[in-house]
Amino acid sequence: MIHPSFVTKMLLVMSLGLVASCSLVFSPFPTKVKATTLLGNPDPITRSCPNGFNRTLPNYCHAIVPASVTLTKSGACLSISTGFPLTTTFGEMNLLYQIKSQNAIAYRSAVIQFYTDNICSVGALYVQYTVGSREFAAVAANNLLQEAYVGNFPLQMRTSGAFNLIYYKATPTNCTNCVFVLYLSGFYD
Repeated sequence: MIHPSFVTKMLLVMSLGLVASCSLVFSPFPTKVKATTLLGNPDPITRSCPNGFNRTLPNYCHAIVPASVTLTKSGACLSISTGFPLTTTFGEMNLLYQIKSQNAIAYRSAVIQFYTDNICSVGALYVQYTVGSREFAAVAANNLLQEAYVGNFPLQMRTSGAFNLIYYKATPTNCTNCVFVLYLSGFYD
C-alpha cells in the first residue's frame, strides 16, 4: 500500500512540473522567432505595396486615393482593369449607384453583377446588386431619384482570365440615365 504522504508529495512535484512547463509556454518573454519562419517569405507585414497604396494590415494594401471607374451599362460581359498587382486575391470595392429621372413615369432599375471568370458564366457569379426606383411623375431628365453607396465588399479577383481584371455586367431596365461607379479601395495579396 502507498503511504498518503508519498501521494501528496508526488502530486506536489507533478503540479510544480506542470506550472514550470506552462510558464515556459506562456512566458511573457518568449524566445525569438524569425518572421520568415512564422509568416512566410516575404513578410506580409513589412513588404511594400505599389505606389499609391499603404499597407494597413498584413496582406492588405489600402489605396491612398481610391481609383474610380464608371461602369458601362450593358448586358454583355465586360471587364475593367484594377491596376492591382497580379498577386491580388481579393479586391476591396465600394459601389455608388445613382438612379436618375428620364422625364417619363416608369420604374427604373438595374442589376449589377460581378463574376470570377472572364465569360460571366452563371456558376461564377460572385455578388449581385439589384437597385431600383420609381419615377412617379415625369421629372426633368437627370434629376436624382435614388442614390446609394455599398461599401467595403471584397471581390474575388480571378479564377480565369487576366488576374487583375474585374468582370461584370451592369444591366439597366428603363434606366439609361443611371450611373454606376466602382471605387477600388484596396487589395489583399
